[in-house]
Amino acid sequence: MVCFSSSLSFLSRILKKFLKFQVRQKAEHKRTFFFLEQMILKNNANERCLKIKEEKDGLDFFFKSKPDAMKLLEFIQVNF
Repeated sequence: MVCFSSSLSFLSRILKKFLKFQVRQKAEHKRTFFFLEQMILKNNANERCLKIKEEKDGLDFFFKSKPDAMKLLEFIQVNF
């Protein structure tokens, strides 16, 4: 069994008039993170996302409004 540490942080600060939602995983492997990406795409949970930017340990999602970002957060909390 492999242990991993993942962190999910939600930043509600406005960056250039957009909300930034960060998903991070701190682990040697990225299997759980890849599964999350597949689930997001399969369920079209990123439909209201304006931009997705790849970062070192995860992804940054940019939204125009807080309710749009909260939908993705709820999706992640329910499925993981």
